Amino acid sequence: MPRVGVVGAGWWAQGWHLPHLSRHPEVTIAAIIEPSRNIRSTLNPQIEQLPALGEKYAAPTFDSLGAALEAGVEMDGVVIAASHSAHAELGRLALSAGLHVFMEKPMTTDVAEAAALVSAVRQSGKLLMVNNTANWRAHTMHAFEWVRQRRIGAVRHVSCAMGSPLLWLFEDGANEGWVKPSGSMLGNGMGWGQLSHTLAWVLKVTGLQPATVYAEMNYSSTTGADLFDAAIIRCACGALINVQGVGATAGDTPPTQTDQRPSGKQIDNRIFGTEGFIQYSGLDHRSDSGALLLRRHDGCNETIEGFEFEDGDQNGTGPASLRAFIAGCAGESVWNGCDAELGFQVVATIEAMYRSVAEGRRVDVQLYDSDGQAPAAKRPKA
Repeated sequence: MPRVGVVGAGWWAQGWHLPHLSRHPEVTIAAIIEPSRNIRSTLNPQIEQLPALGEKYAAPTFDSLGAALEAGVEMDGVVIAASHSAHAELGRLALSAGLHVFMEKPMTTDVAEAAALVSAVRQSGKLLMVNNTANWRAHTMHAFEWVRQRRIGAVRHVSCAMGSPLLWLFEDGANEGWVKPSGSMLGNGMGWGQLSHTLAWVLKVTGLQPATVYAEMNYSSTTGADLFDAAIIRCACGALINVQGVGATAGDTPPTQTDQRPSGKQIDNRIFGTEGFIQYSGLDHRSDSGALLLRRHDGCNETIEGFEFEDGDQNGTGPASLRAFIAGCAGESVWNGCDAELGFQVVATIEAMYRSVAEGRRVDVQLYDSDGQAPAAKRPKA
């Protein structure tokens, strides 16, 4: 039975990870770890404090991962749901202790930290999964196989758009982790908060490697968070990715207001190749709103009905990503929808978007190698 520690006991862990793990018949919550003595969240006014969580889930509590390890708590893996700035340090510590790691997205917001995590995973031989839940959906696996089987030939162009009804989040200055940059971040908002989902999906399915980025953004006049993002990414093979992100679509309400059914995010992913294209479009929370389409020049088309992207269901034993992590902790071979290398690529691409805006020009994506270096000779030319 896998023993899983939860690091970070804020609103997401309390609303999703802890309940999911507690319902899983093959999991023991080995520890709940949270440094704050006064857990607060603007997104959950009923947030519970660490002692109450320990009692609720019958788990020992600690104020640091190091303290749990020193106490000899036996764990097979950890779920890291702490702040983005803490991901890298916690991830490296867990991996060095021989633990598998399930990490909230984005993996980090710093390229060098992301590269260090890739190196740590390689040295440890352990799993690292970034919780981009869409990458574990069955439709995603079908699209992945279509590209690998060259059903659309060579990928030459990708158009991906994401519209999120999140004005309530990005225009509230109290949500500092979503609207204010920290550490090495050059900005914060739709890019870090949402486009990590879309980019993780596109890069997983296509296998493309971003090389250069030119981006533009428009911002909230209230918080300064980026709300409207556009980018052109040229990849190592010459293919282009056209990225659009909007954090201001209509029709949603804060999670503290449950009287309305959320309308969901608008997703439109199209992958064009030399022999056809793949389209995956629809509304999150509406499985009947779309389908996965394969359209070929020779007319050998396929349609897989239904649309499922992010999995934010608070019921059951969690999304397929978390269930795969638990199986991995038990020693099973699992599909890793977003491993450390892909997580790194997403971080490097989003960082390049913000850097492009700051510098007003096209910039190189920082392609670090395993020892944290990024020689220009290793970066593909556009």
